[in-house]
Amino acid sequence: IISEARMGNLFGSSKKPAAAGPAKPPVLEKDEAILKLKNQRDKLKKMQKKISIQLEKETAVAKELYRKKKKEEAKAVLRKKKFQENLMASTEAQITNLEQLASNIEEAAIQKQVLDGLAAGNAALKEIQNTMSIDDVQDVMDGLKDGLEYANDIQELVGESITQADEEQLEADLLAFFPELSPDGTDIPDAPDTVPTGDKDNKIPDAATAAPVSSKPKPEAVAAT
Repeated sequence: IISEARMGNLFGSSKKPAAAGPAKPPVLEKDEAILKLKNQRDKLKKMQKKISIQLEKETAVAKELYRKKKKEEAKAVLRKKKFQENLMASTEAQITNLEQLASNIEEAAIQKQVLDGLAAGNAALKEIQNTMSIDDVQDVMDGLKDGLEYANDIQELVGESITQADEEQLEADLLAFFPELSPDGTDIPDAPDTVPTGDKDNKIPDAATAAPVSSKPKPEAVAAT
């Protein structure tokens, strides 16, 4: 009896397929077009090199034939050389056209990216604008204006509630917090360290011991009659 595993080996491999690697990003159409243009340009440049080598050879051959008095053969070589020169000029023009076309494609792709960015930005702007209307903005501004007016009214009421007695109390509190300041806010000068003297010898005069004598004459007694 053939086992099922053996039957599987007979009709097919039992190996699991290898895991596929990460998928390559698709080649953009513009990149593919530019690649084809550059490949064609490179082919034309290789052709130019061959033509340039051929022209040098034909020039040398024509000179040698003319030196050997083989004028007709030299003319034939020059005709072939003229054809190669025209082919060289045509190839150069084709290369210029290919490079210009590739440059135009790249520039158009950049312009499309810019346009797509502008379109995305415009869509995002419209989506944001759709979330608010002119009326909503006006309501917010009106509410802000009312709030500011209300705050100003409260500030005015608080300012009016302070009486003259409150002002005097505030002045007293201010002097209590800062005793070194006078009522007008200036610094109070410190007391002098020395006592001022009375004379040049720094001596204090003694107090008078006798009563002062008046300089006026005493009135004479009048005799009784």
